[in-house]
Amino acid sequence: MADVKINIETLDRIASQLDAIVTEFENATSNSEELEAAIAKPYGRSELREKAQDFEERWDGKREKLKESLDELHKHVKGVVDGFTNWDSETALQFESNTSVQAPGSPGNAPASSPAAV
Repeated sequence: MADVKINIETLDRIASQLDAIVTEFENATSNSEELEAAIAKPYGRSELREKAQDFEERWDGKREKLKESLDELHKHVKGVVDGFTNWDSETALQFESNTSVQAPGSPGNAPASSPAAV
C-alpha cells in the first residue's frame, strides 16, 4: 500500500481561496452592472456600454456553470481537510489514552512485592 502525504495547511488554504472565488462569482453580476453604469456614454456614444452589456449577457450562463463547479470542488477539498483533521485528532487522543496506561513493571509502577512497597 502506498503512503499518503497530505499537507493540510495547503489544502485548507486552497479551500479558503476557492470559497473566496465562489463568493466573487456570486457577486459578479452586481459588479458588472456597476461597471456598465460607470461606463455611461463617453462622448455621447453608447457603443462601449452596449459591448460590455453584450459580453455580460453571454458570460452569465458560463459563469454560473463555472461557479457551481468551483463550489463542488471547494466542498470536496474542505471535506478532505475536515476528514483528515478529525482523523488526526481522534488518533492523537487514542494514542495519548493508550500511552497513559503504563504496563506493569514499567518505570513508575513498582511491583507490590518490591522492598519499597513493604
